Amino acid sequence: MIDRNSHSLRKHLIQMLELREYKSRFILTLNCSNLLKSWTFCEHITSRPSFGLGKRRRTRTLTTLCNNEEQQQQQQQQQQQQQPSPAKLPHLLIYMGQTSSSNSYLPVLVPNLSNDSNWHTEDHNERKQREHTPSQLLCERLAKYFRETDIHFLRLTDLRFTDNFIDRLLETFGTCKIRCKKVEISMCKLNYVSPKKFHQFLQLIECDKLSLIWLRGNHEHINNSQQFLSEFLGLSFLSIFALTPQIAIGDDQFLAKFLEGKATKYLEETVLRIDNSLITTNGFCQAIDKWKQTNTHWILNICIGSEYIVIDEILKHLSLNESKPRQGAFRITHPQLPDETLLLWNDNDGVHIASNGNSVS
Repeated sequence: MIDRNSHSLRKHLIQMLELREYKSRFILTLNCSNLLKSWTFCEHITSRPSFGLGKRRRTRTLTTLCNNEEQQQQQQQQQQQQQPSPAKLPHLLIYMGQTSSSNSYLPVLVPNLSNDSNWHTEDHNERKQREHTPSQLLCERLAKYFRETDIHFLRLTDLRFTDNFIDRLLETFGTCKIRCKKVEISMCKLNYVSPKKFHQFLQLIECDKLSLIWLRGNHEHINNSQQFLSEFLGLSFLSIFALTPQIAIGDDQFLAKFLEGKATKYLEETVLRIDNSLITTNGFCQAIDKWKQTNTHWILNICIGSEYIVIDEILKHLSLNESKPRQGAFRITHPQLPDETLLLWNDNDGVHIASNGNSVS
């Protein structure tokens, strides 16, 4: 009975699920209302063998030697020190002959590596792909959580995304989606994943709020194309901040499309934060005019960094160029809703507009 009706049963709620990487170890943390638990996943695969080639343990013997034998042993030790390093010899069990008689040959053991050990031919990218790809077990654990629980917040931090990682996620999730309220991808590297694979990963996500913060190695992974940005138009919260290399994201058309329908669709605030964009003064003023034209309560928070936005021109458009800011912000009153006020200010992050009592988070 329970199995037949499992689809209608309320799922367990996970407040936050975090996956972070630390020295090729992957730490998965689960945070519920009454539970905080973490697991560490690590595949012990050595990138190259660490043998002490050519080294012998020095042992002390108690053998009594005559004078001739003692002199002969000293000569052998001197000759041994003059021999080339055995580390450069083939991976075989060999004997290094001395100039003395054959019964005093010095055995040197060099490890014989199997043919399937390809550490010496593995290039940099292959090694990084292997070191920074989570195990199949971890990917299956993630897929299980998203199938069987409701997850509010997913945070991926300090990861090195790889093509193999995305392939494993796509395989284990199947038709399932990374479905949650909010997703944050922060302080991750994109050097070892192709833009195509990273876009496939983003398409696997279904959320209302998305933050892409401090991502390094961005080469068309996050770009300004309409096709790419169209994936974010349905979000109520979008933050793209501190990309390396830096790239301008969004223009006036994107800003208008992002705000379209948000006043009635979302009861919560609408947030857009982009630290480097092509949005102009005209596009920013149109966003303020759109807020003025709504006759419903709309919590709006926007922060745009752009060299094409001039705060003085915005104040002139709003007839606020003669006004003085109060507590660091200009106040824009709503023409139809007297209780609604929009705050306007600028700082190092860009130009802000935010509903009174709210700030960009």
